[in-house]
Formats: sequence, structure tokens, C-alpha cells
Amino acid sequence: MKLRALVPVLFACKLLLLQGCNDEKGLYELFSGTLPRFELPDGDGSRYTFPESLFFTMKGNAVELEGEVYPLEITSDDEERITYSATIPINSDLTVSGLTYMKTEGKLQLQFSGIEKELSLEKFSDLMERKANEYAEVELSSDLSHLSDNQKALLGLLFQVADIMEDIYWAQVFPDRDAALASLTDASVSRFFQINYGPWERLNGNLPYLPGYGPKPKGSGYYPADMSIEEFEALADPEKSSLYTLITRDQDGDLKVIPYHEAFAEQVQRAAELLKQASELADDEGFKKYLELRAGALLNDDYYASDMAWMDMKDNDIDFVVGPIENYEDALFNYKAAHESFILIKTKAGARSWPISILFFLRCKRVFLFPMYISRRSREAIPIWEPMM
Repeated sequence: MKLRALVPVLFACKLLLLQGCNDEKGLYELFSGTLPRFELPDGDGSRYTFPESLFFTMKGNAVELEGEVYPLEITSDDEERITYSATIPINSDLTVSGLTYMKTEGKLQLQFSGIEKELSLEKFSDLMERKANEYAEVELSSDLSHLSDNQKALLGLLFQVADIMEDIYWAQVFPDRDAALASLTDASVSRFFQINYGPWERLNGNLPYLPGYGPKPKGSGYYPADMSIEEFEALADPEKSSLYTLITRDQDGDLKVIPYHEAFAEQVQRAAELLKQASELADDEGFKKYLELRAGALLNDDYYASDMAWMDMKDNDIDFVVGPIENYEDALFNYKAAHESFILIKTKAGARSWPISILFFLRCKRVFLFPMYISRRSREAIPIWEPMM
């Protein structure tokens, strides 16, 4: 097992040890929050610190921060709060000089040396529950009454292809998904993890919300985590900057370029088979041609012909966008495309709805443009579809 896969397991063990340990001997709890940008004096002007995630583990009269343990001295203790004095360096700019545990609110207030502002940390379990509940599940549905039986059966196949695209997307952004999810025993943490496609909070500057994780890799899973820009630039393979390749290391540790259709061979072969089956059910010839060409494109990473076929479609009742398309997830070079999918249904003229209604929308950006988590419940309208998860 990879070391990074062990991190969530150890984190889960820590949570279990901390549960139910608040007693008269001291406070045993994990607190978390985001350290905001602070303005600090700098010569004749000022400068700002960078936001970062904080994870304070209270252990009786001590605090553990990033593996270091710092002693605390109780200065007062009453029915409402416990105050401590401390010297806890956060970074080169900020040092915690005092802490106040608010008993009723269950929050930890941090005071800093030389700064009047305070920072409130929440119990980790409370924070995760609150953050997860900021996302509303929304049921998406469409009028399918105008679709033929073949078209409805076709939709079931497209949903299966969409699930495959999501699996590939996970592999591109956080390959250790399964090990991490298996270690998360709290339902809110697990839900928030799936909403964010990993341990970094996408609506909070991609800061880690789980302890044990550093900054989100700029290259996601498209490049080796230890790859330098100079090393990439020295790589002679012209396909290194292709939208449809991964950069890995060979047995000697040298950089190696792998096409998507080889890196995700099992997934794209299954998706291509399903698209071919779907094409046989298509009533519209333009849509049929597109599905056939898209199936082939997944197997060779040549998407031009299928893209042109998609642009030529005019009379299709169903639309399906699928494959590696947008490159936002590659914040290192913006070279690599992420797998995604859309399933859309055209409404009939005169219907009181948009000309095109989204039946299913699966890709990372669906969740994070605003606090809305799109549910899978809309799929229940199609009885022939069986979920893969």
C-alpha cells in the first residue's frame, strides 16, 4: 500500500481515539478551520499571508499541530470557557499566544502575537457536518413521454457510460479514492469527500480539509507528484503536451508518456462497447453516426471526426457529450483534458420548459459553481438502467 493511502487510515484511527474523550482531565478533540489572509506590516507598507488549513488536536493540556506537541497553561476555567496561554508557531509570520475553549459553542478561539484578530476553530465533526449540509441535493428530471422505447433503452446505456467517465475522472484527480473512502467512517466527511472529488475543498481555494494532506497538486493526477517543470521540458516525446496523455515514470524513474486509451484501457473499451450498443438503438441517423464515431474515438484518442459529427446533428431528441474535453483540472500546464459527460433531452415545441433540459450532468464543475450537489435520483425514471455503484 502506498504511503499516501495510509494517511486517511491513520486519520480515521485518530478520530476514533478522540471520540468521547472529553473529561475532567482535559479536552481531547480535533479542531479545524481556515486561517484567512492576514495583513501584516512590512517596512513602510504591508503584505498579506496566504490562507491555509489548521488542524489543532487538543490532548489534555497540550496541543498537537503537524506532529509537534505544544504545552498549554490554563489561565482560567469557568462554566463558559477555558483559557490557555501558549506559544504555538503556525508559520514564519504567525504565532498563537493564547487559546479559549468556548464550552457552549464547542469552538476554540485562537489569539495571535501582535495581531488583534482572532480565529475560531470548530470541532472537526461539526465543521464537516456543516460544510456537507451547505450543499443541497437537487432532483433533476425531464419529460421522457415523447421518446420511443428504443430511445429510453438508449438512455440507460448512456448512464452507464457516464459512470465510467466519472471513474476515469476520479483516477485523473485523486487515484487513491477507494482507500481514502474506505477509511472515512463519518458520513458527513465521506459525503464531503465525494462532493469535492478528494480531500481538497474546491470552494475554498483547494485547501485540504482533512489532516495529513498537503496542497492540492497543480497537475492533479496527470503528472508524477515529484516531477519538476525542468524535467518535463526536457522530455523529448512530442505527445507530452497532448490533451489525451498522462505523464508517468518508467521502471528506471524516467518520465514516460501514456495515451489515455492505454492508461484507461479497460474503462474506455467498456464505454465504447456501450456506445456501440446505444448507436444501434438510435432513431436519428446523425446521433447514430456520432455515437459510432465517439466509440471509436475513445479507443484511439482521435476525437476530430466525432466532434464534427456532433456539430452536424440537428434533429436528435437526445444529446450526449462524452470524453476528455476541458483542461481546467490541469493547473500546472492546462494541457490535459478531464473525462466528463452530459446527457440532455430536447423538449417538444410548446412545452413549458427550456428547449433543452439537462437530465444528467456529470463532471466536477457541476458541483462547484455554487453550493448545489446534484443527486442521481433522476435516473430512477429509467427502469432499465442499473447503477454500477
